[in-house]
Amino acid sequence: MQRRALRFATACVLTIALGAPPPTARALAHDAPRTTAAQAASAAVLSGVWGTERIAGPAITGPVTIVRSGSSWEARAAGFAALGLPADGMTAFRFAGDRGELRADLAHGRAYWIQPASASGNGAYASPVRLTASGTDSWRGTIAPLPERVDVYLAFARGADGTLRAFVRDPNHNAGLRLAFERVELDGARVRLFTAKAEYDGSLDAAREHLTIALPPWPGTLDLTRRDALHARGFYPRPPPSSRVAAETPAETGDGWRVAPLEAVGMRRAPVEALLNAVLATPAADARAPYLQSVAIARHGKLVVDEYFYGFAADRPHDVRSAGKTLADALVGIAAYGGAPLGETTPVAPFYRAYRPFANDDPRKARITLGDLLTMSPGFACDDDDDASPGQEDHVQETARDWYRATLDLPLVYDPGSRAVYCSQGMNLVGGVVSGAAHAWLPDFFETRFARPLDFGPYYIPMMPTGTMYLGGGEYVRPRDFLKLGQLFLDGGVWDGRRLLSAEWVRRSLAAHASLNAPNDYGLAWHIYRFTAGGKTYVAQEAGGNGGQMLFVIPDLDLVAMITAGNYGDYRTWSAFADLIPRYVIPAAS
Repeated sequence: MQRRALRFATACVLTIALGAPPPTARALAHDAPRTTAAQAASAAVLSGVWGTERIAGPAITGPVTIVRSGSSWEARAAGFAALGLPADGMTAFRFAGDRGELRADLAHGRAYWIQPASASGNGAYASPVRLTASGTDSWRGTIAPLPERVDVYLAFARGADGTLRAFVRDPNHNAGLRLAFERVELDGARVRLFTAKAEYDGSLDAAREHLTIALPPWPGTLDLTRRDALHARGFYPRPPPSSRVAAETPAETGDGWRVAPLEAVGMRRAPVEALLNAVLATPAADARAPYLQSVAIARHGKLVVDEYFYGFAADRPHDVRSAGKTLADALVGIAAYGGAPLGETTPVAPFYRAYRPFANDDPRKARITLGDLLTMSPGFACDDDDDASPGQEDHVQETARDWYRATLDLPLVYDPGSRAVYCSQGMNLVGGVVSGAAHAWLPDFFETRFARPLDFGPYYIPMMPTGTMYLGGGEYVRPRDFLKLGQLFLDGGVWDGRRLLSAEWVRRSLAAHASLNAPNDYGLAWHIYRFTAGGKTYVAQEAGGNGGQMLFVIPDLDLVAMITAGNYGDYRTWSAFADLIPRYVIPAAS
């Protein structure tokens, strides 16, 4: 999401299965601050960075075999077995105990693993599984689910007044934003962290440099050890001796990108390296410090920058949050180019006949078009920036099982097409239209008509409880793969010589259609920026998401650029990242 509510980031972190829920923090008893001498002693022992990294769950991972069992098919993985049942024209193998589901198209040798939502609130994700025939009635593949990562860094430092303070850095979810420790005290082996309203207790083994503490939102306790810059990859931009970054030509990986040095595409090296070194020099002074985790740039169709920070790497998918909404526009264009009867004026209601009659029925609902959904202007009582809105994304996801139905049942507060309001669930309705028009299960359509033609590496798409793809954002994609979405639109719907959508759909998508935050700043699921650099104004289209996920298309420079970041829930910080484009990227290319 562009501004996914803080609750969502918390829910993501709560998925990590470390044990029992954390003990409730005790209300503060107005403890008096300790003496200056005691503070100094505490600072001497605790100052610096303490951290932990681990990967938890899911239960099923690794090789999977599908074999014929009598008149049925059976899937076997991680010591578990499941019989196949028909689902959406495919065969579904649902493993008992809610361990996950394998959807297989045995006629075409492809499958999808749907890892389950965790008990603590994380949603389900689907990822492709490539099958290889191992006999007349046998297939083999490998399940590689999205890992649930725990990377937590607790930093201690003395303030100007001598008080020892602490803050948390979490590169995956930015949960530390909600933990502002005003004071830290050490009493023997007891460590006490104070917020304005609560106290958290931990224990320190000073000899082993081992700190154990329970902190929300992580269940159970965190076992932290002291870390230097070499052993805190998620806290420092890069390990030593990286005192300076030189922009290197990206690796050629066979993923469809042609690579080149900056000079080969007419870009100046100095501004690009200034950007990379600005990231490297960013001090982690508090939880709101910028957390830029990757920078990628392509010009004239060639990838020239592909750099990573804070433990991220080229082969690691990144949460793109609401930048994934722009995939809705791409899927509509691809379906239409393939012959599906879809366009901006296509009515939405006929694709949801099974949901009639709608609650809060209103004749205006029959007038909602695909263009209204793609411009955030269907008129529903759905405002993600208003927690009281009945269609607010988190509210729908926390209270409803069928998110399509919950959205269609919302009352209308505006005439369709009359006003744009940021509404994730409205954009999600595009998925049902594409699926219905293409007569395909949406994850299969995404894989066969988009991800595979664009040579995507590993990716994970969010799933709804009803068993299909959520199009409101939240995909995990490698940044150099997501950059291809920008190149596809920059090149008028063509990737690597193959046309996937029409040039006219691309033109309409990138043009201004609505005013979301400023006049004429929104196209068809694309934000529109106007940057001024060197006395010239450049129009840029952006797919953007919470935390600083920003993909820019700049037609006048024949350039696409993407950054990913981890400042989730901190709009004040991540919204400023757009300024990096006129400050560094445009000057390098203009």
